[in-house]
Amino acid sequence: MIKRNIDISDWLILNSHTQSINGTLAQEEVQKIPMMTARRMSKGCRAAVEVATSLMKKHSVDSLVFSSRHGELNRSEKIFSNLANNADVSPTDFSMSVHNAASAMTSIQQKFHGPVTSIEAGTDSLHSALIEALSLLDAGKKKVLVVDFESSLPEILGGALEEEARTDPYALGLVLSNGTGLNVSIEFILDETAKRNPAFSLAAGLLSPENVFQTKTDRSTITWAKL
Repeated sequence: MIKRNIDISDWLILNSHTQSINGTLAQEEVQKIPMMTARRMSKGCRAAVEVATSLMKKHSVDSLVFSSRHGELNRSEKIFSNLANNADVSPTDFSMSVHNAASAMTSIQQKFHGPVTSIEAGTDSLHSALIEALSLLDAGKKKVLVVDFESSLPEILGGALEEEARTDPYALGLVLSNGTGLNVSIEFILDETAKRNPAFSLAAGLLSPENVFQTKTDRSTITWAKL
């Protein structure tokens, strides 16, 4: 088990399909990226960059940790479909098909030169990003920005993935630091009944008046206690 006390200075979740926003930032504080840049990005990538940019506008962070279970899977599917049909591959699709596209675009937009990590760990992607952030805080970083995001999945996958993996494009951003606002307990427990996206559980818990809540995956559980 991992147990730590931390603060979440600010947080923001953006659903790029409904344009709904929740968190500690006001609507006018959400930064929109230039259209010429935005048009190159998938909806999930765009949401991630907008969330990261908005939080970095308010906070000087030392490190960035991005997580996504599927990353730019839509672009990869499009590239392989084009190759299978002997069609040309778009240079934009090729350059933006990598898992770290969102973190790279954020670094470029914000001229950020610190450590940047992009994590894919299946259903545990967000939890793994949070563990990475705690490690960075242990290493002496003062503020770490965690951004978890997803895009829509390719239709060609059909029912190959569980229904819970299918979601509107979204991004969740958290500015973490050492502190006394939250006690975090991380346990590695197998639980096949855990189906809800932990990003949504975390946002709901932060908004809830309840002092204790959990985020769960099929491999780990985080208990959050507001102090």
